[in-house]
Amino acid sequence: MDNSRTGESKPLMTTILITYFLGSLGIHHFYLGNKMKGIIFLVFSWTLIPAIISFISVIGMTRGSVQELNAKYGVKFEDNCSQTVKTIFLVLGILGIIGAVMGIFNMIFTLLVTAGIVGAALVS
Repeated sequence: MDNSRTGESKPLMTTILITYFLGSLGIHHFYLGNKMKGIIFLVFSWTLIPAIISFISVIGMTRGSVQELNAKYGVKFEDNCSQTVKTIFLVLGILGIIGAVMGIFNMIFTLLVTAGIVGAALVS
């Protein structure tokens, strides 16, 4: 359902929270009415790439104006976030990106150790 046509508005704070905590599963796309993107995020959630994209989206939501966000997402947002809350989520988004990238490197390293490619060199 496209809420920009019905006049229904989405609270920006709710959207930021859903994107931050459930964005890696694509739940924020379902919330915003974009089911196809939500399904793609859900299918690829095991790669942690949707997590990185979601954290980048959180940063964009905290930095952009409501008018820019309305145009970008095709949804009417109501700005119910203070600048302090936006700054907190900006920092959390950056930390989330760092954590997701570290998780990807950890997965790669674990696969290499499991395959026996790296383990022998580190043990001796």
